[in-house]
Amino acid sequence: MKAGDAFLFPNEHGVFHLHIIVSEPEQSPAEVFLVSISSYENWKENVCVLQPNDHPFITHKSVVVYDIRLTTLAFLESCQKNGKLKMKPPVSAEVLTRIRQGYKLSRFQKDHVYQLLFRQGLID
Repeated sequence: MKAGDAFLFPNEHGVFHLHIIVSEPEQSPAEVFLVSISSYENWKENVCVLQPNDHPFITHKSVVVYDIRLTTLAFLESCQKNGKLKMKPPVSAEVLTRIRQGYKLSRFQKDHVYQLLFRQGLID
């Protein structure tokens, strides 16, 4: 798995949401940063808005949810093997860059995740 890969993964209620790998798992396999995609609502943070033409799975205006989702590459690979994770086409380099830049504006930004992305040369 690599940055930009997209997949469906269930939340605590069993509802599948699109997730995207933001960091570079091969550089830091013990710390992989994910975001999820949610339907646009006025009350949701909207520092990165995605449209249907941004990814084949997105069918309406959506937002990137930046609340902290750190996991490991081993966990993701295990979920993929046992069918809990359903792969979708990766996002384009342009969309991935927009997602990364949006993180710098997010109210959910955490220093350790910012430092992870900075160390990997993904944000300045």
